[in-house]
Amino acid sequence: MRHFFEEMRRRHYEFHQRHEGCHAIGRGGHRGGPFGGHRGRGMGGDDEGELGGRDFRGGRKLSSSDLQLIILALLEESPRHGYEVIKALDERTNGFYAPSPGMVYPALTYLEEIGHATVEQDGSKKRYSITDEGRAHLTANRAVVEAIMGKLTWLGEKMDRIREVFGDRGRHHAEGPFLPVLEAVRIKFKHLMLTKIGAPEAEQARVARILEEALGKIERGEG
Repeated sequence: MRHFFEEMRRRHYEFHQRHEGCHAIGRGGHRGGPFGGHRGRGMGGDDEGELGGRDFRGGRKLSSSDLQLIILALLEESPRHGYEVIKALDERTNGFYAPSPGMVYPALTYLEEIGHATVEQDGSKKRYSITDEGRAHLTANRAVVEAIMGKLTWLGEKMDRIREVFGDRGRHHAEGPFLPVLEAVRIKFKHLMLTKIGAPEAEQARVARILEEALGKIERGEG
């Protein structure tokens, strides 16, 4: 179990370190350009900033130009309002990545300012569409945006499976429901792990050893 979560953290770190112009993602919207493979000055400002909302938690890093590319990819599919961009990302990553309005709307405004998107008034809302210039920029960075969305989708699927096993969703969404006795153990384990958050290193190491031994026996079919 420890190795599983360490592997997840390692994959996250390596993924974000491969992209230049990275910035820590936390709560609250700050300036920064969205998704892109190239280091650049997004939104007409610094190329580092923070993304707010339900983003990569725990100081995860993401390129400041990446969000712009992802938004352009969504606009290429169809014109969208800002909230539709957020909803699309949330759905495609199983809730793993949903940028805050404080990041999406400034990004859309910036894309309009540099000629990569146009906007039309739709009642009290603004609907954005990609321009020829925006499409050309997206085409030039297609491999980058596909790689990022592929990784976000993969991480979302992994986190969804974790939620199914350790969260309440599991009883309703997991294929092949657990037997009552195994479900009871799952719930006890979930609550036990919550009590170990912030525990001393020695205690966490003790729990990890016990879990590794138990997992080894389960994998080997030992009783």
